[in-house]
Amino acid sequence: MEDVDIAQTDGTNDVVSRHFNIQIRDMDDLEKIDMPHVTHNELATEIRYQKMNELFGAILPVRKQGQTHIWYTPWDYLVRWWGVQELMMDLIMRPEMVRAFYKRMVQAWMIELDQFEEQNLLSLDNNNTRIGSGGYGYTKQMPGNVINPEWVKPHNMCKVERMPLSPGMQ
Repeated sequence: MEDVDIAQTDGTNDVVSRHFNIQIRDMDDLEKIDMPHVTHNELATEIRYQKMNELFGAILPVRKQGQTHIWYTPWDYLVRWWGVQELMMDLIMRPEMVRAFYKRMVQAWMIELDQFEEQNLLSLDNNNTRIGSGGYGYTKQMPGNVINPEWVKPHNMCKVERMPLSPGMQ
């Protein structure tokens, strides 16, 4: 959870300045990164779906949709909780600590993804779904040949192909 001070100069504008208060200072803070617990209220989803159909069904197709593109940005969160300068210095001075926090962030994202998959809460994003830093998921390569349209898996969703490392980086 972000601990942030917000400064707003124009109440009619969504653009604000944020100052992130440092929350990570040592290894004892590792436990502040909670493991996610995904839940789905099926009754509430059905009630909203039926209401949307009632209101808009005659003019727009209404469909249920689960989680589409998952914005995977552990570093962005760490910077907000740690502080830019502090995190950069700790990359040099305490790399094992940075590695432990990053590993925990990856673990949290994977646990969340597993729960989305187990509960059948993923939806395809190879359409006009915004992915990455502003592109759209239009592609004919996804969802691939191995798909059950009633149960989308992570490998059916859009992804950025991993760039091969240069020989000196491997």
